[in-house]
Amino acid sequence: MTVVALLAAVVLLAGNAFFTAVEFALVAASRSRLEVLAESGNRRARVAVRAMGDLGMQLAGAQLGLTMTALGLGYVVEPAVARLLDGVLGGFGHGASVAVAIAIVVFAHVLIGEMVPKNAALCNPDALAMWLAPVHRLFVGAFRPAIRSLEWLVAVLVRLCGVAPVDRTSSARTPAELSELLAESRTGGLLSEFEHSLLASALELGERPVSSIMVPRELICSIPRGASVAAAEETVVISGHSRLLLGDPDRPDGFVHAKDLLTVPHERWGQALPAECIRRALMVRHDLLLEDLLRLMRRHRVHVALVREGAVTVGLVTLEDVLESLVGDIRDESDVL
Repeated sequence: MTVVALLAAVVLLAGNAFFTAVEFALVAASRSRLEVLAESGNRRARVAVRAMGDLGMQLAGAQLGLTMTALGLGYVVEPAVARLLDGVLGGFGHGASVAVAIAIVVFAHVLIGEMVPKNAALCNPDALAMWLAPVHRLFVGAFRPAIRSLEWLVAVLVRLCGVAPVDRTSSARTPAELSELLAESRTGGLLSEFEHSLLASALELGERPVSSIMVPRELICSIPRGASVAAAEETVVISGHSRLLLGDPDRPDGFVHAKDLLTVPHERWGQALPAECIRRALMVRHDLLLEDLLRLMRRHRVHVALVREGAVTVGLVTLEDVLESLVGDIRDESDVL
Protein backbone atom coordinates (compact mmCIF):
# COMPACT_ATOMS: atom_id res chain seq x y z
CA MET A 1 0.00 0.00 0.00
CA THR A 2 2.85 2.39 0.85
CA VAL A 3 4.55 1.74 -2.50
CA VAL A 4 1.30 2.47 -4.32
CA ALA A 5 0.89 5.67 -2.32
CA LEU A 6 4.40 6.81 -3.18
CA LEU A 7 3.76 6.13 -6.86
CA ALA A 8 0.55 8.11 -6.51
CA ALA A 9 2.59 10.93 -4.97
CA VAL A 10 4.86 11.03 -8.01
CA VAL A 11 1.87 11.07 -10.38
CA LEU A 12 0.03 13.74 -8.40
CA LEU A 13 3.11 15.97 -8.12
CA ALA A 14 3.70 15.61 -11.85
CA GLY A 15 0.05 16.47 -12.49
CA ASN A 16 0.27 19.52 -10.24
CA ALA A 17 3.42 20.64 -12.04
CA PHE A 18 1.68 20.13 -15.40
CA PHE A 19 -1.32 22.29 -14.52
CA THR A 20 0.88 25.00 -13.01
CA ALA A 21 3.08 25.10 -16.11
CA VAL A 22 0.04 25.23 -18.42
CA GLU A 23 -1.51 28.07 -16.45
CA PHE A 24 1.59 30.29 -16.54
CA ALA A 25 2.61 29.34 -20.09
CA LEU A 26 -0.76 30.27 -21.61
CA VAL A 27 -0.77 33.62 -19.83
CA ALA A 28 2.87 34.52 -20.56
CA ALA A 29 3.19 33.18 -24.12
CA SER A 30 3.38 35.61 -27.04
CA ARG A 31 0.24 35.11 -29.07
CA SER A 32 1.66 37.01 -32.04
CA ARG A 33 4.70 34.71 -32.25
CA LEU A 34 2.55 31.61 -31.91
CA GLU A 35 0.20 32.87 -34.63
CA VAL A 36 3.16 33.23 -36.99
CA LEU A 37 4.20 29.65 -36.24
CA ALA A 38 0.62 28.46 -36.66
CA GLU A 39 0.34 30.13 -40.07
CA SER A 40 3.57 28.42 -41.13
CA GLY A 41 1.99 25.01 -40.43
CA ASN A 42 3.00 24.27 -36.83
CA ARG A 43 0.10 22.21 -35.44
CA ARG A 44 1.11 22.58 -31.80
CA ALA A 45 1.24 26.35 -32.20
CA ARG A 46 -2.22 26.25 -33.77
CA VAL A 47 -3.59 24.36 -30.76
CA ALA A 48 -1.87 26.79 -28.37
CA VAL A 49 -3.41 29.78 -30.18
CA ARG A 50 -6.87 28.20 -29.93
CA ALA A 51 -6.28 27.60 -26.22
CA MET A 52 -5.27 31.23 -25.71
CA GLY A 53 -8.44 32.30 -27.51
CA ASP A 54 -10.43 30.32 -24.91
CA LEU A 55 -8.27 31.43 -22.01
CA GLY A 56 -11.02 31.63 -19.41
CA MET A 57 -11.99 27.99 -19.91
CA GLN A 58 -8.34 26.86 -20.02
CA LEU A 59 -7.43 28.64 -16.78
CA ALA A 60 -10.53 27.31 -15.07
CA GLY A 61 -9.52 23.82 -16.19
CA ALA A 62 -6.02 24.34 -14.82
CA GLN A 63 -7.45 25.48 -11.49
CA LEU A 64 -9.67 22.42 -11.36
CA GLY A 65 -6.69 20.18 -12.08
CA LEU A 66 -4.60 21.89 -9.40
CA THR A 67 -7.38 21.45 -6.85
CA MET A 68 -7.81 17.78 -7.70
CA THR A 69 -4.09 17.01 -7.44
CA ALA A 70 -3.73 18.98 -4.20
CA LEU A 71 -6.64 17.10 -2.64
CA GLY A 72 -5.13 13.83 -3.83
CA LEU A 73 -1.81 14.67 -2.20
CA GLY A 74 -3.53 15.44 1.08
CA TYR A 75 -5.82 12.42 1.03
CA VAL A 76 -3.45 9.71 -0.26
CA VAL A 77 0.15 10.79 0.18
CA GLU A 78 0.16 12.49 3.57
CA PRO A 79 -1.20 9.45 5.49
CA ALA A 80 1.25 7.16 3.67
CA VAL A 81 4.21 9.38 4.58
CA ALA A 82 2.96 9.59 8.17
CA ARG A 83 2.87 5.79 8.41
CA LEU A 84 6.44 5.60 7.09
CA LEU A 85 7.55 8.09 9.73
CA ASP A 86 5.84 6.24 12.58
CA GLY A 87 8.76 3.83 12.68
CA VAL A 88 11.23 6.71 13.08
CA LEU A 89 9.21 9.10 15.21
CA GLY A 90 7.11 6.55 17.06
CA GLY A 91 8.45 7.72 20.38
CA PHE A 92 6.98 11.16 19.80
CA GLY A 93 3.52 9.86 19.00
CA HIS A 94 1.51 9.67 15.79
CA GLY A 95 0.82 13.40 15.93
CA ALA A 96 4.51 14.16 15.36
CA SER A 97 4.56 11.84 12.35
CA VAL A 98 1.51 13.59 10.90
CA ALA A 99 3.05 17.04 11.41
CA VAL A 100 6.33 16.07 9.74
CA ALA A 101 4.43 14.30 6.93
CA ILE A 102 2.39 17.43 6.26
CA ALA A 103 5.58 19.51 6.17
CA ILE A 104 7.22 17.11 3.70
CA VAL A 105 4.16 16.98 1.43
CA VAL A 106 3.74 20.78 1.49
CA PHE A 107 7.43 21.29 0.74
CA ALA A 108 7.34 18.86 -2.20
CA HIS A 109 4.07 20.37 -3.42
CA VAL A 110 5.36 23.95 -3.36
CA LEU A 111 8.80 23.13 -4.77
CA ILE A 112 8.05 20.48 -7.41
CA GLY A 113 4.40 21.18 -8.06
CA GLU A 114 4.47 25.00 -8.08
CA MET A 115 7.78 26.86 -8.12
CA VAL A 116 9.79 24.75 -10.58
CA PRO A 117 7.08 24.53 -13.28
CA LYS A 118 6.17 28.20 -12.80
CA ASN A 119 9.74 29.34 -13.40
CA ALA A 120 10.12 26.95 -16.34
CA ALA A 121 6.94 28.34 -17.92
CA LEU A 122 8.02 31.94 -17.44
CA CYS A 123 11.47 31.24 -18.91
CA ASN A 124 10.14 29.61 -22.08
CA PRO A 125 6.36 30.17 -22.27
CA ASP A 126 5.95 29.77 -26.04
CA ALA A 127 7.55 26.32 -26.20
CA LEU A 128 5.75 25.02 -23.12
CA ALA A 129 2.43 26.38 -24.34
CA MET A 130 2.86 24.48 -27.61
CA TRP A 131 3.80 21.22 -25.88
CA LEU A 132 1.31 21.30 -23.01
CA ALA A 133 -1.77 22.93 -24.57
CA PRO A 134 -2.82 19.87 -26.66
CA VAL A 135 -2.92 17.58 -23.60
CA HIS A 136 -4.57 20.22 -21.45
CA ARG A 137 -7.31 20.79 -24.03
CA LEU A 138 -8.15 17.08 -23.79
CA PHE A 139 -8.46 17.43 -20.01
CA VAL A 140 -10.65 20.53 -20.37
CA GLY A 141 -12.82 18.74 -22.92
CA ALA A 142 -13.36 15.81 -20.57
CA PHE A 143 -14.35 18.04 -17.65
CA ARG A 144 -16.05 20.81 -19.65
CA PRO A 145 -19.51 20.39 -18.03
CA ALA A 146 -18.02 20.66 -14.54
CA ILE A 147 -15.88 23.64 -15.55
CA ARG A 148 -18.88 25.40 -17.13
CA SER A 149 -20.86 24.92 -13.94
CA LEU A 150 -18.02 26.33 -11.85
CA GLU A 151 -17.65 29.31 -14.18
CA TRP A 152 -21.38 30.02 -13.89
CA LEU A 153 -21.18 29.94 -10.10
CA VAL A 154 -18.12 32.20 -10.15
CA ALA A 155 -19.91 34.70 -12.41
CA VAL A 156 -22.88 34.79 -10.02
CA LEU A 157 -20.65 35.38 -6.98
CA VAL A 158 -18.61 38.04 -8.78
CA ARG A 159 -21.77 39.90 -9.82
CA LEU A 160 -22.98 39.81 -6.22
CA CYS A 161 -19.77 41.68 -5.36
CA GLY A 162 -20.64 44.36 -7.91
CA VAL A 163 -17.97 43.37 -10.44
CA ALA A 164 -18.60 42.46 -14.07
CA PRO A 165 -17.06 39.03 -14.81
CA VAL A 166 -14.67 38.59 -17.75
CA ASP A 167 -13.59 35.42 -19.51
CA ARG A 168 -10.33 36.58 -21.03
CA THR A 169 -7.40 38.86 -20.38
CA SER A 170 -6.55 41.82 -22.55
CA SER A 171 -3.30 41.74 -24.50
CA ALA A 172 -3.60 45.37 -25.56
CA ARG A 173 -1.18 47.95 -24.17
CA THR A 174 -1.64 51.68 -23.64
CA PRO A 175 0.92 54.13 -25.07
CA ALA A 176 2.22 54.71 -21.54
CA GLU A 177 2.75 50.97 -21.03
CA LEU A 178 4.47 50.68 -24.40
CA SER A 179 6.76 53.58 -23.44
CA GLU A 180 7.74 51.72 -20.28
CA LEU A 181 8.44 48.57 -22.30
CA LEU A 182 10.61 50.57 -24.70
CA ALA A 183 12.54 52.10 -21.81
CA GLU A 184 13.12 48.66 -20.28
CA SER A 185 14.21 47.27 -23.66
CA ARG A 186 16.72 50.10 -24.07
CA THR A 187 18.05 49.61 -20.54
CA GLY A 188 18.35 45.88 -21.17
CA GLY A 189 20.29 46.46 -24.39
CA LEU A 190 17.58 45.09 -26.70
CA LEU A 191 17.13 48.47 -28.43
CA SER A 192 19.76 50.96 -29.52
CA GLU A 193 19.42 54.62 -28.59
CA PHE A 194 18.26 55.46 -32.13
CA GLU A 195 15.71 52.63 -32.21
CA HIS A 196 14.33 53.67 -28.84
CA SER A 197 14.09 57.31 -29.91
CA LEU A 198 12.36 56.38 -33.17
CA LEU A 199 9.77 54.12 -31.54
CA ALA A 200 9.14 56.49 -28.64
CA SER A 201 8.60 59.37 -31.08
CA ALA A 202 6.20 57.24 -33.11
CA LEU A 203 4.11 56.65 -29.99
CA GLU A 204 3.92 60.40 -29.43
CA LEU A 205 2.37 61.03 -32.86
CA GLY A 206 -1.02 60.29 -31.37
CA GLU A 207 -0.51 62.83 -28.60
CA ARG A 208 1.39 65.75 -30.17
CA PRO A 209 -0.54 68.52 -31.96
CA VAL A 210 0.51 69.99 -35.29
CA SER A 211 1.34 73.28 -33.57
CA SER A 212 4.24 71.59 -31.74
CA ILE A 213 6.29 71.17 -34.94
CA MET A 214 4.94 73.86 -37.29
CA VAL A 215 6.98 76.66 -38.80
CA PRO A 216 5.50 79.85 -37.28
CA ARG A 217 3.77 82.33 -39.56
CA GLU A 218 6.57 84.91 -39.39
CA LEU A 219 9.05 82.38 -40.80
CA ILE A 220 6.87 81.24 -43.71
CA CYS A 221 8.52 82.05 -47.03
CA SER A 222 5.96 83.40 -49.49
CA ILE A 223 5.69 85.30 -52.76
CA PRO A 224 2.92 87.72 -53.72
CA ARG A 225 -0.03 86.74 -55.86
CA GLY A 226 0.80 87.30 -59.53
CA ALA A 227 4.57 86.88 -59.01
CA SER A 228 6.57 85.89 -62.07
CA VAL A 229 8.40 82.63 -62.56
CA ALA A 230 11.71 84.50 -62.36
CA ALA A 231 10.71 86.09 -59.04
CA ALA A 232 9.78 82.70 -57.64
CA GLU A 233 13.09 81.21 -58.80
CA GLU A 234 15.02 84.07 -57.21
CA THR A 235 13.17 83.61 -53.91
CA VAL A 236 13.98 79.89 -53.93
CA VAL A 237 17.68 80.60 -54.45
CA ILE A 238 17.87 83.30 -51.77
CA SER A 239 15.76 81.54 -49.12
CA GLY A 240 16.91 77.98 -49.73
CA HIS A 241 13.30 76.78 -49.47
CA SER A 242 11.95 74.47 -52.13
CA ARG A 243 8.31 75.31 -51.39
CA LEU A 244 6.90 78.84 -51.46
CA LEU A 245 3.50 79.99 -50.30
CA LEU A 246 1.65 81.99 -52.96
CA GLY A 247 -0.38 85.00 -51.83
CA ASP A 248 -1.71 86.12 -48.45
CA PRO A 249 -1.09 83.43 -45.78
CA ASP A 250 -4.68 83.83 -44.56
CA ARG A 251 -6.12 83.45 -48.08
CA PRO A 252 -3.42 81.70 -50.10
CA ASP A 253 -3.72 80.55 -53.69
CA GLY A 254 -1.60 77.50 -52.88
CA PHE A 255 2.12 76.87 -52.92
CA VAL A 256 4.83 76.57 -55.54
CA HIS A 257 7.41 73.77 -55.63
CA ALA A 258 10.85 74.64 -56.99
CA LYS A 259 10.99 71.62 -59.28
CA ASP A 260 7.80 72.74 -61.06
CA LEU A 261 9.58 75.93 -62.16
CA LEU A 262 11.91 73.82 -64.29
CA THR A 263 8.98 72.77 -66.49
CA VAL A 264 8.27 76.39 -67.54
CA PRO A 265 9.97 77.45 -70.81
CA HIS A 266 12.64 80.09 -70.18
CA GLU A 267 10.94 82.63 -72.45
CA ARG A 268 7.94 82.62 -70.08
CA TRP A 269 9.92 83.31 -66.91
CA GLY A 270 8.98 86.97 -67.01
CA GLN A 271 5.29 86.08 -66.92
CA ALA A 272 3.08 85.23 -63.94
CA LEU A 273 3.26 81.73 -62.58
CA PRO A 274 1.14 79.37 -64.72
CA ALA A 275 -1.70 77.48 -63.05
CA GLU A 276 0.05 74.13 -63.48
CA CYS A 277 2.82 75.34 -61.14
CA ILE A 278 0.44 76.16 -58.30
CA ARG A 279 -0.25 73.27 -55.93
CA ARG A 280 -3.00 72.97 -53.37
CA ALA A 281 -2.14 73.18 -49.68
CA LEU A 282 -4.10 71.51 -46.91
CA MET A 283 -5.77 73.61 -44.22
CA VAL A 284 -5.63 72.00 -40.77
CA ARG A 285 -6.48 73.03 -37.22
CA HIS A 286 -3.64 73.92 -34.88
CA ASP A 287 -4.73 71.20 -32.43
CA LEU A 288 -4.86 68.41 -35.02
CA LEU A 289 -2.74 65.44 -33.92
CA LEU A 290 0.29 64.48 -35.98
CA GLU A 291 -1.02 60.99 -36.74
CA ASP A 292 -4.21 62.53 -38.16
CA LEU A 293 -2.13 64.95 -40.22
CA LEU A 294 -0.22 62.04 -41.71
CA ARG A 295 -3.48 60.37 -42.69
CA LEU A 296 -4.71 63.55 -44.38
CA MET A 297 -1.46 64.02 -46.29
CA ARG A 298 -1.55 60.42 -47.45
CA ARG A 299 -5.21 60.58 -48.47
CA HIS A 300 -4.89 63.85 -50.40
CA ARG A 301 -1.30 63.25 -51.56
CA VAL A 302 -0.27 66.70 -50.35
CA HIS A 303 2.93 67.29 -48.38
CA VAL A 304 2.25 70.85 -47.20
CA ALA A 305 -0.41 72.07 -44.77
CA LEU A 306 -1.25 75.51 -43.44
CA VAL A 307 -1.99 75.50 -39.73
CA ARG A 308 -5.05 77.55 -38.86
CA GLU A 309 -6.42 78.93 -35.63
CA GLY A 310 -9.87 80.09 -36.53
CA ALA A 311 -9.63 82.05 -39.78
CA VAL A 312 -5.99 82.99 -39.24
CA THR A 313 -2.94 81.08 -40.49
CA VAL A 314 -0.53 80.62 -37.59
CA GLY A 315 2.04 78.37 -39.23
CA LEU A 316 2.98 75.83 -41.86
CA VAL A 317 3.93 72.17 -41.59
CA THR A 318 5.39 69.79 -44.18
CA LEU A 319 5.78 66.04 -44.37
CA GLU A 320 9.50 66.56 -43.72
CA ASP A 321 8.64 68.28 -40.43
CA VAL A 322 6.67 65.23 -39.34
CA LEU A 323 9.50 62.88 -40.32
CA GLU A 324 12.01 65.03 -38.43
CA SER A 325 9.84 64.73 -35.32
CA LEU A 326 10.48 60.98 -35.61
CA VAL A 327 14.14 60.70 -36.59
CA GLY A 328 15.60 64.11 -35.86
CA ASP A 329 16.94 66.77 -38.21
CA ILE A 330 17.11 65.75 -41.87
CA ARG A 331 19.45 67.78 -44.02
CA ASP A 332 19.34 67.42 -47.79
CA GLU A 333 20.91 69.12 -50.78
CA SER A 334 18.35 71.94 -50.68
CA ASP A 335 19.15 73.00 -47.10
CA VAL A 336 21.05 76.23 -46.65
CA LEU A 337 24.31 75.63 -44.77
